[in-house]
Amino acid sequence: MVEQDGCVVYANPAYARLLGLGTAAAVLGRRRQDLPAPRGSGRRAADGNHGGPEFEDIRLQFRSRGQRLALHVLRDSSERRRLEQRLRESEKMEALGRLVGGVAHDFNNVLTAITLYSDLLLEQGPRPPRREAEEIHMAAQRGAAVVRHLLAFARQQPMRPRVVSLKDVVASMRGMLEPLLGGDVELVTRFSEAEDAVRLDPAQMQEVILNLVLNARDAMPRGGRVRIETGSRTLTAPSARRHPGLRAGRYVTLSVSDTGLGMDESVRARIFEPFFTTKKDGGGSGLGMAMVYGIVTQSGGTVTVNSKPGKGTQATILLPRAPAQPEAVEGGAAAAAAAGSETVLVLEDDAAVRSSIAHLLAQSGYRVMQARDGPHAIRLARACRSAIHLLISDVVMPGMGGCDAARNIRQLHPETRVLFISGYPSKARAAAAQARLLYKPFSRAVLTQMVREVLDQRLRGDGRGAPASAVRERELL
Repeated sequence: MVEQDGCVVYANPAYARLLGLGTAAAVLGRRRQDLPAPRGSGRRAADGNHGGPEFEDIRLQFRSRGQRLALHVLRDSSERRRLEQRLRESEKMEALGRLVGGVAHDFNNVLTAITLYSDLLLEQGPRPPRREAEEIHMAAQRGAAVVRHLLAFARQQPMRPRVVSLKDVVASMRGMLEPLLGGDVELVTRFSEAEDAVRLDPAQMQEVILNLVLNARDAMPRGGRVRIETGSRTLTAPSARRHPGLRAGRYVTLSVSDTGLGMDESVRARIFEPFFTTKKDGGGSGLGMAMVYGIVTQSGGTVTVNSKPGKGTQATILLPRAPAQPEAVEGGAAAAAAAGSETVLVLEDDAAVRSSIAHLLAQSGYRVMQARDGPHAIRLARACRSAIHLLISDVVMPGMGGCDAARNIRQLHPETRVLFISGYPSKARAAAAQARLLYKPFSRAVLTQMVREVLDQRLRGDGRGAPASAVRERELL
């Protein structure tokens, strides 16, 4: 408590300890502006952040017995500032995710048409434009990979999760990682004895590990060591609050560290942004770490990166621990012949996608009808006097969506089976409960095989025409 002239008339012991003065008596009678700063509050770490606590000075003025006094309360605001910064980063990533997710969905339609038409060209045999068709096809595949990474960042990438041991995922990759690292980089793995069962998509987690290891390799142009470790951690409620999106509980950890160049705080703060890269001359797309962020958060975890220039980098992933019993992996049925002669109604609002699907199915022997929207498809179904064996419908369309259109068409033709297609994984999950679901972009071989499987699948149980695998598909999504 300070008088009008700045003289301290009262201080509690905690205030004196913060100033490093021992007792409150050492503070009394001194001018406040002459007192030392709270211990540790002026230091800054090498990355520009405060190395010690940050204090907030709350000042209240009042009168007592005609004298004006000021009450100063020092509050350690370090934790609140850290939480505010993490919240701002999380909100920024959410906004970027919504943006790139929307771009990826629209791009999927373009890639579907390119892929299907290039497939048709390639099947025409060794003609002069074959090389050009192959280039188109490869470009479409590269574009599809970019979309997958964007959707992974936006946490909208379709996943096939199951319970696996994290150390088994890492161990299965060692034979692939060592040649990629080269002879001058040592790969060291260390697995914890603690239970490490997690529920995730093993293939996507392998992509995460691969990206982290390749980034580590690129950060060590003169060689070094990459260390991959698994462990466990229990988060209490206070510690979980430091990780947005996580709850208190048991977690499995995976860390990938290197002895490379490291990075400063300005680079580290942007590491998960899509299209941000420090590699020169087009050496990187800037989507690798964005994909890592998306896959890990979609799996219910979090990822942090610690680094200092010249001190290497460590990426640490926390994933919720799952029940220890791994799930059985079901084998797929043998693919049937892709051709057929049944009647197929294609419902798709994108003209290029609609015409390419219709074209290749017609070449495979099917009788094909095309509809540009739900009401158009219902009119065609009402006018059709013969059986409609299969409806191929986009899920998300202006006006009437694919699920509503399929319901109306099955009232007219109860025998009709349904195959949904979608470039919107996050909006297509309800459709998977009704029928098989195929994500854009897809190739001719994948589409014709799926069409054959749906047509040949015996109906079971629910009376809606959903194949037996629909429930499994719903669980996977």
